[in-house]
Formats: sequence, C-alpha cells, structure tokens
Amino acid sequence: MNKFLSNLKLGKKMLFGFGVSVFFLIVVIFTGITNLSRVNNEVNIITDELFPKTEISNDLIEIINENSIIIRNILLTDDIKTKEVFYAKFNKNKELATEKINLLKKKIKDEKGIQLLRKIKEIRENEFLPKYLKIIGLDKNNDKKGAIELLNLEFNEITERMINSISELIKYQTELVYKEGNNVQKTYDNLKLILIGVGLVSLIFVISFGFLVTRNIIEPVQKVKDRMSQLETKCLTNLENGLLL
Repeated sequence: MNKFLSNLKLGKKMLFGFGVSVFFLIVVIFTGITNLSRVNNEVNIITDELFPKTEISNDLIEIINENSIIIRNILLTDDIKTKEVFYAKFNKNKELATEKINLLKKKIKDEKGIQLLRKIKEIRENEFLPKYLKIIGLDKNNDKKGAIELLNLEFNEITERMINSISELIKYQTELVYKEGNNVQKTYDNLKLILIGVGLVSLIFVISFGFLVTRNIIEPVQKVKDRMSQLETKCLTNLENGLLL
C-alpha cells in the first residue's frame, strides 16, 4: 500500500481515499436499507397477519360465551316477547361468528392452523348449533326441564370443548407471533453487528490511509529540507575556505 501510494500524485491519492470511503459508505447504506426492509416485512407479518388472527379468535370466544348466556336467559324467562329478543340476538351473534370463522379461513394458510380451525368448525356445526336448536325446540314445546337437562349435561360440555379448541388456535398463533418477534430481533442484532463491523473497517482504513498519505507528503518535504541544510552547510564551508585563501 505504501509503495502504491508513493507512485501516486497527491491529487490521485486524495481521490483514491475519497473513493474507498464512498465505497464503505455505500456498503453501510445498502446493508442498512436491506436489513431494515427485512425488519419491516417481519413486523408487518406480526401486525397484519399473526396478531389479527388472535384478535379474531378472542372475539369468537366472546360471541360463544354471550350466546351461552343468551340460551340460559331464554330458559329462565316465560315471556314470549323477551324470548324473541334473545332469539334475534343469538341469530345475530351466530352470523357474526360465521363471519369471524370465514375471516380466519382466509387468513390462516399453514397446515396446523387449518387443522385447528377445522376442528372448531366441526364442533360448531355438528354439535354446538344442533344442540342449541334442540334446546330451543324443547323449550318451545314447553319441556323446559328437558331443555335445562340438555343444557347442563351436554351443551355446556360442548361449549367448553369449542372454547378450548379456539384457545388452542390462539395459543398457536401467539407462538407464531413470538417466533416472528425473535426473527425481528435476530435481524436487528445482525444489522447492528454488520454496521459496527463496516464502521470499524472504515474507521481503520481512513486512519491508516490518512497516516500513509501524510507520511508520503512529509517524507519528500523532509528530504528537501535535509538537502537544503546540506547545501547550506556546504556553501558556507566553501565560502569560509575561499575567504581563508
């Protein structure tokens, strides 16, 4: 490097150093943009894909709990108009639950998530809703005792299994959120190490290059200075010799 710099003129030396410094700067910028783009994509996966599934699943549990309370309220009242209000509320919640499940179906793409959602749908369609209709049928036929027994012996157990199935889906989605969060942290840590590494290399280069350029400038000047001193000494010596003669 020192020999290479010695063969260059001062302007070319400065141009070379500036060019290398710009190169390192470009490396830092490119690395930063690339890794920040990765961080942005991973954060979007969490905020736009994974976390909304957890929210939808929690909404589904709230709807199921509310409908379970509505069924109990239906059996507790003998007022026909009040029952009709509860029927309408249950049907509205049923439609809302269907929308939530269809939304989850659109968002969930991985195999395990699809299996967990399928389990929820099977319990709802094959057990939860049919048992609800049966309870309502018994109540409308004035068999309140049979409806209450069905509620306590079977419907509550089905509701609990359905909520547990949704909770499994929430747990799985939460695990995916944590996993993606760890990926974001790893990307950030890698970016930090890369930027520190490139920064240190750049700093070492600038300091080394500055030292070499300075030395290459000072050495010729020092040689000229030494030569001038020698000439000055020689001239004085010759002058003295001439005066003596």
